[in-house]
Amino acid sequence: MKSKSRNALGRILACLLGTHTAMALCWLASPVKSRFSPPERSNARWEVEREKAIREVMSSTDRIWDTHSDSQVGRVGKANLVAVACGKQVELNSLGLREREFKLPKPPGSVRVAMLGDSFTFGQGVDQTERMGSVLERELIARTQSFERNIECLHLGVSSWNIHSEAAYLRRQLHILQPDLVVHQVFMNDLEDSFGVRGFATQAKFATAARQRADSLYRITQKLGGQTHDNLIPYALDWESKRRYSACADELADLADSVESSGARYLCLVIWPTGSSAARKHLTHLLRPDQVTYVSNKIQKSSQYWVSRSDQHWNAAAHKRVATMLYGMIRKRALLPMLELSTWSEADAELQEIAETGLAQADLQKSPSSNSIGGNSIRSHIEFPLLELEDCKHLVAGMDSSGRFGRYASLLLARRDATALTIEGEHLGRDDLGPGNTLIFADEFELGSIPLRGHGNWTLHSNIPNALLERDHLNIRFQSDNFVYDLPDLRRLTSQRITQVSLE
Repeated sequence: MKSKSRNALGRILACLLGTHTAMALCWLASPVKSRFSPPERSNARWEVEREKAIREVMSSTDRIWDTHSDSQVGRVGKANLVAVACGKQVELNSLGLREREFKLPKPPGSVRVAMLGDSFTFGQGVDQTERMGSVLERELIARTQSFERNIECLHLGVSSWNIHSEAAYLRRQLHILQPDLVVHQVFMNDLEDSFGVRGFATQAKFATAARQRADSLYRITQKLGGQTHDNLIPYALDWESKRRYSACADELADLADSVESSGARYLCLVIWPTGSSAARKHLTHLLRPDQVTYVSNKIQKSSQYWVSRSDQHWNAAAHKRVATMLYGMIRKRALLPMLELSTWSEADAELQEIAETGLAQADLQKSPSSNSIGGNSIRSHIEFPLLELEDCKHLVAGMDSSGRFGRYASLLLARRDATALTIEGEHLGRDDLGPGNTLIFADEFELGSIPLRGHGNWTLHSNIPNALLERDHLNIRFQSDNFVYDLPDLRRLTSQRITQVSLE
């Protein structure tokens, strides 16, 4: 009896083993996708739950950004996001833009205006319907005679984009977007690096277009003890600033050429609170006069047109005034020749008040002098750590108020009659800092190097090259081969610490 039972059990086990072996072989022979993918119904449900979870997380924060695969662009908004940012509801379309959905390519017969820019175009601090493009669209529709086709003004703006990001984003989709007019709004902080994105849609501390500099970024606003102070980049006094202006000027000229080669018109709307004369001389000089307009300081510097005392972005009243001016500009320069636009006395008045006054303020003969922006307060000697907030204006890129920097740093000093440079610093004394050197430059000239590894203090002394003795201001620049992580979060990169720099 026991023998028969064992034989029966053996036959059952053999059958089960054979069945499982066959199933395993079928599984291995099946396509990889079918092995690991849940049924289609589960996939669809999972996508719904995933989007729901993302929306719940994103709705609890004002961080709304997503990476873009083009490193020059860096980031756009999170697609199809509805959230609150800077106190206003933000609705992003499937492209991650604060704009309604629109058709690509452009439908035949439509008139399309592309509003390109940064946070002013994005509309930080105002409702979506209050932005200058939205106001302009309504006025164009209402005041166009005998025209039945669709007119749309689309906002292609992302906060903290710079000129390179804006130009790349538009230029690489011109054939699809097909605008009839591009209104390109630029602001003085477009000379800065444009941030990337890190976890949960937060702005990163690096620029995707300049990863070789790691967290050493060009920033106009510098910080000391929780307070902020603008540096001198917008005034184009020094080699570093002029170099950035030149790169942006080339970008604007290339973009304008690309836009007009596509059959559209291009208008650069310049917002330069520090003085548009520097922008006219160094930024827009490669554009034709009919491709540029300057916003008057009456709009830029008056607090009645700010979102708040602490936020100088335009409020709804400023957007309306600038949109009205743009209507007058479009009509005067025939920037949309397919439209027969009605005369509008208010637009003519704003054209005079904002654009004509802005052009007069941008007169090349009134370019700012060093005296008009601080004069003798621009030092030829600076010590670290910085103790006064105003001293932060000397920092151009990469260096904090303690004198530490990672991959790259630059600061600005007045040369006066100096013929020599002395720099003092201290090694980090960290054995985990890899081999290499910190190269030291005055403007474009290399003056020497300091080893990264070491302990204690160091000094570098060098004569200033003769070619620099005619310049009023010099950039002292530092470029390190390596770095280590620093506290508190191991995201700060450090290679050296400077204690003082002196032109003498």
